Amino acid sequence: MNVPVLPWQKHVRDDGWLAELVSMKYKYTPFTGIHSYVVSVSPGRSRANHYPEKKEEWIALAAGTAALHLVDIKTGVRESRVLDTRSEDLDWFIFPLSLRTR
Repeated sequence: MNVPVLPWQKHVRDDGWLAELVSMKYKYTPFTGIHSYVVSVSPGRSRANHYPEKKEEWIALAAGTAALHLVDIKTGVRESRVLDTRSEDLDWFIFPLSLRTR
């Protein structure tokens, strides 16, 4: 069988890892103007304290539970949400440009 295995770059840090799935830098992806990542976060760790400046970020969990602690940088309003893959539905969370994770 001629099934290719595609080598993708994985960026490893002490809090987990990140790999860019869809990007214009890879010749195998049929999309343009879209960036898609898969991220692994180590238990008890955080990949936080940033906000998207140029694009929305969409988050859905593949496994486990994640607590999202959010701050609207324009109003200072804080909110927390929990995503859990054991829920009946697969919840997606969309970060608008002004929402920061903490």
